[in-house]
Amino acid sequence: MKKLVLLFLVWLGCGVNAFSQSDPVLLRVNGEVVTRSEFEYSFHKNNSMAMLEKKTPEEFLDLYIDYKLKVSAARSAGMDTTQSFKEELASYRRFLAKSYLTDTAAEEEQARKLYDDMKNSVSVSQVQVMHIFKYLPQNASAAAIRNASSKMDSIYRLLRN
Repeated sequence: MKKLVLLFLVWLGCGVNAFSQSDPVLLRVNGEVVTRSEFEYSFHKNNSMAMLEKKTPEEFLDLYIDYKLKVSAARSAGMDTTQSFKEELASYRRFLAKSYLTDTAAEEEQARKLYDDMKNSVSVSQVQVMHIFKYLPQNASAAAIRNASSKMDSIYRLLRN
């Protein structure tokens, strides 16, 4: 019975060990572990951007280590706790959230539907003209003002009838 329990514990230990090795540690930067999946995710994310030149994993590794060292140095210096950093981070978060949470296609469709509904339901007699403006330069003559005024009055009379 003891052998069976011991065998079970060894088997369980091997299973846990095998499970923990599914994402091996690729490197350590300032004591911080970087797993293979984390590195691959960053590599593919940065290589998928069309505006950047493609890098090999070896070339990207140097850049990634520099990035991790800079992040570590910034955290050590307390830069991640300053008010300006928090405000900038919140600004980025709002900007990104807006692009993910706003469905522009649905908004456009709703606006188009509302426009079409109003176009079909509102007749010309329901529109009330409040103001009619005509641009005139500041130094307009009295004759130009009278001419513009008569044009605006005639437009108003046409719309009212």
